Amino acid sequence: LVGQEIGGYGYEIGTNLPTLIKKILEIDDSFDVHVPQLHPSWAIKYADELLEVFSNPRITDIQIPIQTTSDRLLKLMRRPPFSKKVCELLKETKKRNVRTILRTDIMVGFPTETWEELRKTLDDVAPVFDELTVYGFEQKKGVPVEKMGLEFFSQEEIHSRVDWLMKNAKEKGCLVTNGGQMTVKEMQKADKLKHELSAIRDEATKGANSTLIQIGT
Repeated sequence: LVGQEIGGYGYEIGTNLPTLIKKILEIDDSFDVHVPQLHPSWAIKYADELLEVFSNPRITDIQIPIQTTSDRLLKLMRRPPFSKKVCELLKETKKRNVRTILRTDIMVGFPTETWEELRKTLDDVAPVFDELTVYGFEQKKGVPVEKMGLEFFSQEEIHSRVDWLMKNAKEKGCLVTNGGQMTVKEMQKADKLKHELSAIRDEATKGANSTLIQIGT
């Protein structure tokens, strides 16, 4: 599936994303399905239906960008406080579908972010997600946060926090990429690691597919 915000699919025509995924999976079994850029709001709205379809082993890649698990920071970002609920949804998904790779985006250095909030976010996401894409906060003119009167971190501090998160996430077993600028070599390395992880998951689920498909139907 490809889209900037796929979670809202069908809202205006009386259907939804889980229904679309089910219909796609019914076409035949010659392909896998990747679910990218699913906003947490839609993930929670359709949590039960999505858990059913996500349990199918042909759903091999799910990306839900949660940014942080701090409700305080999410409020400042004007995002709904659903990150922890998303983690619970994906924990259950992981139990039912060991083949899927779970990915998210994390924002680091948002104004007023504390080290405690950053550490807690890492502790929350590392057991759930296989891959983290880490973005350092970028101050841009005209964005709402500029009018909040919050103190911004220096770029040096943000880079330090990004480096810390990437290092510690790797130590916890996550595949980590920098959402800022990546060299071609770094992108190729990240893609290679993803393919290796997928191959390991495929090998681990050989002979178990029939059970997993039953769960997803």
